Formats: sequence, C-alpha cells, structure tokens
Amino acid sequence: MAIAFIQSKQNTASTTSVAITFTSNNTAGNLLVVGVEANSTSSVITVSDTLGNTYSSAIGPTQINGGGNQWIQIFYVPNCLGGANTVTASNSSATYMNIVGAEYSVVKTASPLDGAGASAAGNNATPASGTFTVTVDDLIVGFALLSNMVAGSGFTSRGTDTYSMLEDKITSSTSANATFTADSGNWAAQGVAFLPIVDVTVSLTGVLATASVGTIGIAIALALSGVSGTVSAGNITASGGVTQGRADLYLGHKTVVTDNLVTLG
Repeated sequence: MAIAFIQSKQNTASTTSVAITFTSNNTAGNLLVVGVEANSTSSVITVSDTLGNTYSSAIGPTQINGGGNQWIQIFYVPNCLGGANTVTASNSSATYMNIVGAEYSVVKTASPLDGAGASAAGNNATPASGTFTVTVDDLIVGFALLSNMVAGSGFTSRGTDTYSMLEDKITSSTSANATFTADSGNWAAQGVAFLPIVDVTVSLTGVLATASVGTIGIAIALALSGVSGTVSAGNITASGGVTQGRADLYLGHKTVVTDNLVTLG
C-alpha cells in the first residue's frame, strides 16, 4: 500500500497563536504534518494539540530572505493518537501566524523522517527547498512563504492560503526538491521526506524465506514441521516456528503477523 493523504486544514491569526481543528477525527497510527509561519522577532515556534501528541521539528526554522521577521517551520507527529483534534501553533512575539496541518496514512510509525530534508531562502518567483536525497515511494512535503504561490510540478497544495503553502507528492525518484511558483519577492522554503510502511508477503510453504524491499534487506526464518532456524540481515534477526498453522515471528521492531502476511513498520 502507498502513503495516502487523508485531510488538511489551514488558518491564520493576527496574534501569538493560531489553531486548526481537523474536520474528521484523526486515525490512530497516522502521520500528522504541520507547517507554521510566524511574523515575529523570535524564531521559536511550538506546536501542541488537544489529543496530547508530541510534535517534533522536521526542519527549520527558516527565515525569509533579507533577514525579515518572518519564519517558517515544519513539524510532525508519527503514530498519532486518534480522535477529534485541535492543533495550536504559538510564538510569544508573533504579530501574525499561519498554520496548515495535514494527515497521512501508511507512513512508518517509528522514525518516519527520511534524512535531513532541505531549506533555502531567496528573492525571485520560484521558491524551492533545494535538492535532498530521498527513497522511492517517500512522501515529500514542501512548505514555503511568498505571495500568490502555486504548487510545483507533481505536487498538490493542501491548504487554502496562497501565501503560506503546504504541498505534497509521492516520489518515484531518489532525489527531491519542493518547488513552487509565485509572485517575485523574498521567500523561504523547506522540504522533507517521510518513509512508507513496508509490506512483505511471505509464503509459509518453505523452510526459509528471504525478502528484499528497496535497499533494505529483510531476512525472515520460518520453521515448519518442527524444523527451526535463525537468519540475520544487517541488524535484524528473525526466528520462529509454526504451530498448528500459525506463524510466530520475532523481530527487533513492530511486527504484525497474520498467517501469510508479515507487516513491518
């Protein structure tokens, strides 16, 4: 399964905090991504929500070109809690704030951020984060600040405001650049990538099965009819046995096994 966009919401406020309430309940285990703009002398932005999720900085903060008092930053929550949710961004010195939040499914629930991303600032009509290394099938999220923005080629805008824009796409490449077009002027832009959950289907008709997914080698040892075994791939060791047709596998991270389907998250 591929990463899927679920919903988004955007809001602005001429004060030190701004909030959005997702239209539908967040689904437990999904990824939340929040882009924040703050017009402020301070770069310190914090994000919290009513579900009690903990938000981490994906990148930033990035200051608009020319040293103006405008900052952008992307935050995220992997494996979010489920339920009705209001997300608030704050900056103690802000005179104006803009927040856009998006929810995605089928994203890794632990350590989903793929690399460091990229950020940049400039003065022209083509804001861009700059290139950064990613993995095929990653979710690429871009966030930028400039007037009358349009999402870049292949990207989809997830907000209602064309001054602070969050965009995304699923990449088929190992290199990404979050690009936009807009009026010419000073801008700031960021881009980050998130890894999908990897699904591996293993047949339980043999003694040993090995699956290679992308650049990640996953070795899975299956013991059938009383035959046991252990196999290692990198820092992952798997061993197990089948009793009355049920597979029991033990890996060093989240593993769900239902007969013939092994889901690694």
